Amino acid sequence: MFQFAHISSYSRVTPKIGKAGGHSVSSILAEASRTPGNIPHVANPQLPLYLYGRPLSELEAACDLWAITLKDARGRNMRKDALCLLAGVISAPAGIEREAWEKLKKDSVSWLRKKYGDRLQTVVEHVDEANPHLHFYCIPLRGERFDQIHDGKKAAAMKKQWPKGEQNAAYRKAMRAWQDEFSADVGIPNGMSRFGPRKRRLSRDAWRQEQHAYGRIATSLAASHELAGGAKAQAAEILRHAKSNAAALHSNTIKTAEFNALHAFAKKNILARIIEMITGFARDNTALRQKTKSLERKLSGQSTRAVKYYDQASKYSKILNKVRPAYTELSETVGHLKIINRNLLSDLDVEREGRSIAENKLIRALSNIKVLQAEADIEPESANPVRRDKILCEEYRSGLGSDVSYRR
Repeated sequence: MFQFAHISSYSRVTPKIGKAGGHSVSSILAEASRTPGNIPHVANPQLPLYLYGRPLSELEAACDLWAITLKDARGRNMRKDALCLLAGVISAPAGIEREAWEKLKKDSVSWLRKKYGDRLQTVVEHVDEANPHLHFYCIPLRGERFDQIHDGKKAAAMKKQWPKGEQNAAYRKAMRAWQDEFSADVGIPNGMSRFGPRKRRLSRDAWRQEQHAYGRIATSLAASHELAGGAKAQAAEILRHAKSNAAALHSNTIKTAEFNALHAFAKKNILARIIEMITGFARDNTALRQKTKSLERKLSGQSTRAVKYYDQASKYSKILNKVRPAYTELSETVGHLKIINRNLLSDLDVEREGRSIAENKLIRALSNIKVLQAEADIEPESANPVRRDKILCEEYRSGLGSDVSYRR
């Protein structure tokens, strides 16, 4: 099997025919949500399964909120047909095994979170079509332009001053790099080749051999990961045993040396013991005298430095007595500033919390407005007062006969 991953971009209004297939944010989300009337290609639609992020119903309002916070170079509001939603699909063959599909989903979501970060809003799975697949949706961060989340458009924007052909070449190169990145991190570890057989005009046998090779690569990668994990655990266990054995060996060496010294001392006669003790005391006494002389020399030098430091301390003490009042006043001022700073930080936290609540309310309000607008667009004609009077008039005439006139 070979990988299938694709991204598209959409605006808040339906663009001219030929751009994004005539779809807008609203229509593409309605298709993903399996809203009746938007899924003619699905015989038995089922609700999507959420793998990550917020509900699909909130994404349109989130796009509106992002567009409100962004201005163009002249300080004007974003156009309605400006791109604001990055939507993608990752699919697998119809005959893929359940375990393999679950691993592909997990690896894909991990890659998307690493690739897009907080820009990734939602990932859903559709289970009502022949090929198992998932959809993902990304919205730029506040103040961030849409080019920053679309690899191809970002590359083209970096060559804005170049000829159109150079921009298109940069776009295609960046999108090939996007596919290569997905292949390296998700496709190959799941046994999926980068291209299909028709792309390179391979024979059926060559295609099958390549698929078999990619399957072996995926199996080898999985085995290497398991082997690496086992090797790390085994190395940690070996290191723990080595440290324990080293500590025990060190303790046993000290105990053995002490025992051997005591045993050798016990074998000697009384005169030899006395001589050894006196020799040891003399050796220790000589070493102690050397240490004492060294300490005396150090003490002499330190006494000289102490006198010098005392003179300097006396001078600095006089200076300190002069600046102490100013220091005390400055300390009090710093204390007041710290209190003010804590209060400002507390007010800022309250303001941020209020702002977050207001944004959530705004998103819900925008969603409600969309729903009310949709309900207003499908309001039946009988709800119109003028139309209702006309209908009653026709019913009254038909009941009394054509020669009876109705006067309102």
